[in-house]
Amino acid sequence: MKLKVLEKNRWNIVTPIADDSDDCPLEVHLHDLSEDKKLKGYANGFLTLFKRSADHGPGLLGTDLYHCVDVKENIYEYIKGPLRLLCYQAKGSLIICSHVIRKTRNKITSRDTAPAIKIKNEYLAALEANNVEYIEEVNNDD
Repeated sequence: MKLKVLEKNRWNIVTPIADDSDDCPLEVHLHDLSEDKKLKGYANGFLTLFKRSADHGPGLLGTDLYHCVDVKENIYEYIKGPLRLLCYQAKGSLIICSHVIRKTRNKITSRDTAPAIKIKNEYLAALEANNVEYIEEVNNDD
């Protein structure tokens, strides 16, 4: 399983990328959302939340911005306005981001969390098989 590092510090914030390419579905989705004038600030706000989570841990964001939505599966959500970014909080200091949904009701449903649980299970299987690869973008500005 390939995981792209979105932010790295005390905590690592990552998201899956396709094994056969460097496509990152979450980044594409966030980019698409940022093209919508009404959602641009919210979509870009997730990047700020990732940075703060990596630096200080997600717990310091407070429950208005980050909280557990499925205790059994350890699935959490980042919150920015009407958008929810679901993720799996792995052991240690790793958060594996899954997907973004637009809030349409008060509670997150099992249908909403299913993709995050799938990624969690794929990650745990890959970890067991010693098949987890972390991809970091190289900054060529130097």
